[in-house]
Amino acid sequence: MEASIGSGLIATGVGTPLGVIMLLHGVDHAAAGISQMTSGKKTENFTYKGIKKLAKAGGASNQMAENIATFLFLYMVKYRS
Repeated sequence: MEASIGSGLIATGVGTPLGVIMLLHGVDHAAAGISQMTSGKKTENFTYKGIKKLAKAGGASNQMAENIATFLFLYMVKYRS
């Protein structure tokens, strides 16, 4: 969904910066999903990994970083539209 919205924004010219971000985010989700489907192993997308890395850089433990990333990721999924 993000990829299609992103490509639509890019086509307008005005929405290009946001469109590129949304397109890349959508491709990130698709790539993680395909990887998980083919390998059968849990695959984190770059958005999740980035949030987790920022939380660790801020002093969070590994478990707390996982919790923060999961919470923010679920929040973004619920309220992205």
